[in-house]
Order: sequence, then structure tokens, then C-alpha cells
Amino acid sequence: MIRVTAGKFKGTKILSPTKVARPTSSMMREALFNIISNQIDGAFFLDLFSGSGIMGIEALSRGAEKVIFVEKDRKNANNIQKNLINLNITDSAQIICSDVVKALNKIDLTFDIIFADPPYALTFQLISQTFTKLKEVNILKDNADVFIETDSKFQIDEINVENFYLVKSKKYGNSALHQYRFRYNK
Repeated sequence: MIRVTAGKFKGTKILSPTKVARPTSSMMREALFNIISNQIDGAFFLDLFSGSGIMGIEALSRGAEKVIFVEKDRKNANNIQKNLINLNITDSAQIICSDVVKALNKIDLTFDIIFADPPYALTFQLISQTFTKLKEVNILKDNADVFIETDSKFQIDEINVENFYLVKSKKYGNSALHQYRFRYNK
């Protein structure tokens, strides 16, 4: 079981993901939500490669208005749904059980904050495809923040997609958090 770290659901246990998913650590969650603490209230939050859904649930717990979860694994998507039902927050969330790149074609909202935690072994390929698709489908608000969780050894400077600007990167144990900002105009 994973516990929500803050907000109205603080301390609540949620169902763990399948063995194929690696949940975001509580240290990483705290770091991310400290960075966006002034932006989360009323925000539209997109949780890509959701796994357990803990990041989107944390966002709702801390005041996000709407969260879209994108998770390819059916069992994990079902667990996210069960967690949302148990917390009585299904009206504020939507789950898309699909490959991330395909799912982005189905979304008709614009987002303030995006969090992506792809499988570490496929990070470069999946993040490059995801950034390219995000720009193409036009679902980001100007100055939206996009956060990527990677293995701490990943060289994030290899990802270079127009309109996405690296704000900062920081290591947390065996993982790293990279913050990008999206701007329509340079």
C-alpha cells in the first residue's frame, strides 16, 4: 500500500500498482508538490504513465480541479478507478487506459501541470515521443510545467523539443526530477 502524503486525503492508503510499475517515492512527491504549491489549487493536472495513480491522487488531495490519468496496464487502471471510488473523487478525474501517445489524441482539455514517469528503460524514446505529441495536440496552457521522473543517471539534456525549456533538474536518491516549461512563443 502507498499513502497519500498531504492534503485532504493525507495518510490514506491506496492500492499498489502491479509489479511492472514503480511508484513515485514520497520524497519525490513532496519535492514536486513543493515546487508547484502555488499552482496546484484549481489546476488541470495530467498524470502520464500513471502506474498506481499516486501523483494524480496527490494532486487532487492538494486542490487540483481535474486530473486525467493515462495508464496502459489494465490492472493498474482498474486499481486507480477503485482508489478514486474509495476517495469519492470520480467526478474530478478521468482514466484513459491506453498507450500515452495514442491517449493524447483523445484528450480535449488544456493542462497547467503534467507529470510523466515512464519506465526507466524506455525514458528517452517515450519522453521524446510524448513531448512531440504534446506540442502537436495542443493541450498545454502557455507556461505549463511538465515534470519528468527518470533514473538519476539519465542525461535529460539529450531531449530537445521546440517550445519545451528545461527549468531545472534535481536528483532524489536513485531518481531525478526534471522540470520543463512549455511556451508557445520564444
